Amino acid sequence: MRLPACLLLALLALPAAARTRTVVGMVSDAAGRPVAGATVRVFQLPPDAPGWVPWQSCGAIDPVTKRSFSCEDEARLRIERVQKRRGQAREVAQTRTDAQGAFQLKGLPRGSYSLWAEDPVGGAGVALFTVPAEQALAVSLERSIARPLQVQDDAAQPLGGVTATLVAIPSGRFFVRRADSRGAVSLQGLPAGEYALVALQRGFLPEHLSLELPSTRGPLLTLYRPRSFIGHLHRAGVPVAGAEIALDGRPAARTNDEGLFALEGLRAGVHRLEAHVGRDFLREHVEVGGRLGSEPVDFELETLGHLVGRVVDAAGEAVPYAEVGLETSRQGGLPPFTADAQGRFQQWLEPDVYDVLARAPGRVSCAIKALSLQEAETKEATCTMGTQVAVRGQVVDPQGEPVPGVEIVASAAPTQWPPPSARTDAKGRFSLAGVGAGDVVLEAKKGSLLFARVQAHAPAEALVVKLQTLGSLTARVEDAHGKPLAGLPVLLGGPGLERHVELVLGAGVRQMSDAAGSVHFDGLPADAYEVTVQREVEGLRLEVRAQVHVQEGVSGRVLLRFAGTEGADRLRGRVVDAEGVGIAGAEVWVGSASGAERAADGTTRVTSGTTLTDASGHFASAPLPPGRFEVFASAEGYRPMDPLEVGRDEGALELVLARQHYVLARVVDAQGVPVPRVSVDGHAQGGPDGALRHPIYVDGIMKLRIGAPGFAEVERRIEVRVERDADLGEVTLGGGAALQGVVVASDGHTPVAGATVGLLDEKEDGQEFGTSTETRTNALGQFHFENVPEHLRLLRADAGARGAARLLVRDASQPLRLRLEENVTVQGRVLDQAGRPVSDAWVELACEQGQWGRTKTDSQGRYALQAAPRGTCTVRAEPPDAPSSSAPPPPAYAPVELRLPSAGSVQVELRPRQGKASLRVRLPGGNEFVQLALFRGGVALPREQAAMERLRRLALPEDPNLVFTGEDGLTYITNGPDTYVYRGLEPGAYTLIVTEESASGLRAQLYPVTLREGAEQTLSVPFPTAGTVLEP
Repeated sequence: MRLPACLLLALLALPAAARTRTVVGMVSDAAGRPVAGATVRVFQLPPDAPGWVPWQSCGAIDPVTKRSFSCEDEARLRIERVQKRRGQAREVAQTRTDAQGAFQLKGLPRGSYSLWAEDPVGGAGVALFTVPAEQALAVSLERSIARPLQVQDDAAQPLGGVTATLVAIPSGRFFVRRADSRGAVSLQGLPAGEYALVALQRGFLPEHLSLELPSTRGPLLTLYRPRSFIGHLHRAGVPVAGAEIALDGRPAARTNDEGLFALEGLRAGVHRLEAHVGRDFLREHVEVGGRLGSEPVDFELETLGHLVGRVVDAAGEAVPYAEVGLETSRQGGLPPFTADAQGRFQQWLEPDVYDVLARAPGRVSCAIKALSLQEAETKEATCTMGTQVAVRGQVVDPQGEPVPGVEIVASAAPTQWPPPSARTDAKGRFSLAGVGAGDVVLEAKKGSLLFARVQAHAPAEALVVKLQTLGSLTARVEDAHGKPLAGLPVLLGGPGLERHVELVLGAGVRQMSDAAGSVHFDGLPADAYEVTVQREVEGLRLEVRAQVHVQEGVSGRVLLRFAGTEGADRLRGRVVDAEGVGIAGAEVWVGSASGAERAADGTTRVTSGTTLTDASGHFASAPLPPGRFEVFASAEGYRPMDPLEVGRDEGALELVLARQHYVLARVVDAQGVPVPRVSVDGHAQGGPDGALRHPIYVDGIMKLRIGAPGFAEVERRIEVRVERDADLGEVTLGGGAALQGVVVASDGHTPVAGATVGLLDEKEDGQEFGTSTETRTNALGQFHFENVPEHLRLLRADAGARGAARLLVRDASQPLRLRLEENVTVQGRVLDQAGRPVSDAWVELACEQGQWGRTKTDSQGRYALQAAPRGTCTVRAEPPDAPSSSAPPPPAYAPVELRLPSAGSVQVELRPRQGKASLRVRLPGGNEFVQLALFRGGVALPREQAAMERLRRLALPEDPNLVFTGEDGLTYITNGPDTYVYRGLEPGAYTLIVTEESASGLRAQLYPVTLREGAEQTLSVPFPTAGTVLEP
């Protein structure tokens, strides 16, 4: 932002001491015009106590504890600060802008500040700065369009009178708003940015919500009434006194002499309950609220298992003071610990299946996969570190000349820890000792300009590592008049990022434009990149994308200019109902037409934007750049309309909304009393009087599962039409059935405590559909369910390493008995074409009845997975990603199908397919509603209406030539720079069908491709698809 010459001269005339305490700047509107008479207020957030943590986002580092500031910590701290009014920014100065929009602030002490500018018509802007200021400030005012925050109670009813405090992050300025009688909290007049919202109301628990404004959809906040929970802890039937109870990872209570504990002020829902007493433990998930009453819930302590281990080298000698880590799929990574001088270690652990990893300085790491530990079991294990070998070679520059003084590092497993490194001698030669045998990735770097990444197989001799000269890229962001735009996020992406992600991430892929509107990306390998910048103007999110090719050793430049919106046309029109009556408060969404927002040609695109209609239903968008746009409207009580594609100069639009119709019902209990807090398909929708309204979106048969806390779900079917309401009449909820039983071990009589028992739905083919509710067995192996609806009749018990069981309940009146089947271990190795082990390859086990597992191979290519002994399984392997684009494509592995034995283990060795081909399909970023299907040979596009419906439902017409890559041979692509790889294909001719949904209909394009034996071919698919319209 340029300042008037008189103001600049006045600033230069100030003495040096005064300049350090004076701040000057200018306030402008979204079009860059000066704003006279704007109020400028300055706030300072001083540390209010030793160890003060500033307002921040979760994931930041706490300066006191030096640990990550979790989202749970963030919410708790923010609520505490607002309740005590701590951390509120203090206003230290105020002024107004002159006729030229300029302002001057004097006498500010050194420090950090936030500056807020506001005009009388609702425009607002904010800037962060420090004193002494390095440059003049430029603040742009924008009118943010934000739907109000809706506050409700835990019965889904509007909650009025709530005090909502919004805290600007990171400046700490407080904005206090109050919910109206309908529970709505206005968010108007707040500048774009991140806010922490804390809601307080007598009789409810305080609640926290993170907001990013402006918001195109009104956020929803639920306040919960405090609940209580009473428990009874015992061991073998004897009460346990003095045990500390933790709730959701934080100390919460202590048991009394009778083993009782009480938890107060809880939110309704599922919580994690934990206790450790000596070598016994408790870990349960409990439901607070709902059907639980005031009676204590019994909990039985379990006994920990004992892991005794030793870390040795390849000769069997002890490795002293090795660092040992443990990981499980259920508990995640546990805190690491250190072995003693003889390499010994021991840990008391919960029963589970563990992966053990050990590492030590100067040694090759070792791992033990799928180590099963039972309750009260002592298990011994030895972790043997691998053999150390060497990699030798020479580093040369792009011209092939030796390069001395280059640091080269073995950066990927299997290797020693810390990773071995070396420096090249005068002839560019290096020798890396202590590398683990197997595949290894080497990185070489010379200053900030030369870099190489190669893959090798250790041991190796005479390896040549060729450096390439890194380039750089400078992007400048401007408005339509060529003025620099500061403080906008610029994102680096494209194929270059995909191929060199680790190196480019180190250079920083997201940077904020400086005062000159520039960002600089250093250390980029030669490749094609995409640069993106977004800007918010009058509720419109504008975007400019540009493609640029960075050449080796060259500093590239790219200009990102927001052009075409100043003084440009607006979309204007009216939102009306079917009778032509204007709809006030309707939300109108505008965005560039499908495919346009993905273009990277440097033009300005609209990714999204909203505006609201006035009292008569009229609207006007912000100024739009040239192009075609999609527009649609939505309003409370109306069905959202389908997007309409229009031009910028379309003239007055009339957007017609149809009334939203509903399935209506009155829900009562067996005595005819209305049931409050009714839910449909798990979502709260009923009112306090038992009235239910469920929206109708499509014609056809609608299946509803209606339930409420303390009642069993019932299922109702009704034929509906979108143009009228459908009345279900009175729906009666009952208590449902009670299921109880016991889980026993594979011997048929030993009770299994702590097993997870789940009630599931069942598909017509008998496959498990999903867990609806779970419980844990007590000390006697018993479980109990109340109010079980009829559709939940599949029981599944899982006891980790002890096995699993599955039972279809046919008679709920009899006690049930689930007998565990011992898990079978599927283990083996992944090998390359030469029969050498492949480390870090992904191995997947997929079995009947929904069993599934996934793991990575260790340094010797070994893996181990577990499954219950039931049915047929398929084992697949995916190779590690290639380290660079110059590396050969990884091989495709042949899947192995096997039938599991009744017990024990089975060995499966996975090798690459011989002579197979691969197809890599690459799509640009941001592809929503895109599908891929690959066929052998040539195919024609399906045209029958039934085929269209199956295509829309991700189920192409059955064809014997369809290449199955999953259950239906399709891949559903979401946002991002997308790549999909078909592996293990027979050489020959194929046809790829790409379909894309847009405003003009379902569009498809055919891509014939011929695949060669043993090769991988890349197919880049452009957008928008210029194909046949299958379905308008």
